Amino acid sequence: MAVQDPLRAWIAKRSATVKSYLLGGIGVAILIAFAALYGGYFNAGLSIVVMGVLGLLLDETSTRLNAVKQAVSFSTTGAAAVFFVFSAEVLWITAVVMALAALAGGNLGGRLASRIKPSTLRWCVIAVGTVVGITYLVR
Repeated sequence: MAVQDPLRAWIAKRSATVKSYLLGGIGVAILIAFAALYGGYFNAGLSIVVMGVLGLLLDETSTRLNAVKQAVSFSTTGAAAVFFVFSAEVLWITAVVMALAALAGGNLGGRLASRIKPSTLRWCVIAVGTVVGITYLVR
């Protein structure tokens, strides 16, 4: 997301001279499918990955991209949850707390995203993603 604008400009310039299928719906779907596979296994950072891919490949507002990202995240997490429910490895108290926190966070995040300038939202996502990444690397 940090290099999204210059990279998007480069892709647009290149696709004007070279026939490119990357910007088409199939390319976006393939990249989002890879992100969803990652998210189903390890959901941390899924939103950042999906926002990065969507922001790079689609020319839409941050609010619309955030709505698509929420749908992708909901679908991915729902599919993974169904799988894990039947695995007999679920700690139900923890799962309920996480589900309630995710619903509250998604609701609050959606409301805040529509009120924040897109550039501010982008840099907040970059900052949080960087801190989370560094935290995982240090541990």
